[in-house]
Amino acid sequence: SMRIGEPSVADSRQADVDEVERLMSLAESAGAVALPELTAAELGAVCGGHRVLLDDAACWWQAVPDEHERHDLTAAALGFLMSRKLITPPAQETPAGSTEQDDPEPVRLAPPLALVIAGLQQPVVVVVCGGAKDGAPRMYGIAQQDRPPSAIVVEQPTGRRAGPFGPVYRYALVSLARAGQALAGWAALGGHDE
Repeated sequence: SMRIGEPSVADSRQADVDEVERLMSLAESAGAVALPELTAAELGAVCGGHRVLLDDAACWWQAVPDEHERHDLTAAALGFLMSRKLITPPAQETPAGSTEQDDPEPVRLAPPLALVIAGLQQPVVVVVCGGAKDGAPRMYGIAQQDRPPSAIVVEQPTGRRAGPFGPVYRYALVSLARAGQALAGWAALGGHDE
């Protein structure tokens, strides 16, 4: 039961929408906003195999040979995401009329993580840069339904590993103009990171 003064589920969802809109606006005005760095295990725990590109992180996650090891990595990665306040577990109360056998409520993604996942799972456009080096960026356009991209989620391998959690990836939310500049700069260097 809800207490007076407690935010409702609708209030927290509206707060998430407001935060996403704030981040999108900030990316447009400032050119870029840093999003959280994520490991391959964290991406695997949140996305599973549901990604547009079968990239290094997805391949790393699928290559974990033992189902028990993958389960333990998933639990540890979700715990780490919770400690970073990037996910919130569902409410422990069972809503009236539902049973324990009903599908469990999904975890709540913090807005910065939700933007990354939206880009990885449902982009309206994808740009994959290839070149001589492994640090080439990938860009995922995000938009509201039936609209052109309004911002770009940029993913770039950091070259670091986080032990058993695998490779680390850096993310940023950038304006369309900044994404175009970055892509043009990368291409002007012949597709090489300097």
